[in-house]
Amino acid sequence: MTKAVLQQRAHPLGESEGSIDPVPAKSEVDTLAGKIHVFWNPNAQVTALGPVTFFIEFLKTSGLWEKWVEDCPLNYTSRNSPKKEEI
Repeated sequence: MTKAVLQQRAHPLGESEGSIDPVPAKSEVDTLAGKIHVFWNPNAQVTALGPVTFFIEFLKTSGLWEKWVEDCPLNYTSRNSPKKEEI
C-alpha cells in the first residue's frame, strides 16, 4: 500500500468535524406505566439499568409485552392474587 492510501480520511470532506451530541439531554420514553423522562449525564459512569427504559418502550410498542405475559405459565387461583403483569 502506498502512503496516500494509508492517509485517507475516515470521513469524506464536507462532513462536520465539530462536536455533535449524538444523545439528546432529555428523552421522553413511553413505558407501561406511562411516559417518563430520561435525563442523560455525560459525566456519569455506565449504568446497568439506563437502557432498560428504552427496552420497555420497545416491548410495549411492538406488542411483545402482551404476548409474553399471555404465554407466562403462572396461574394463581386466589381472589387476592396479583395479575401476571404485576409479577
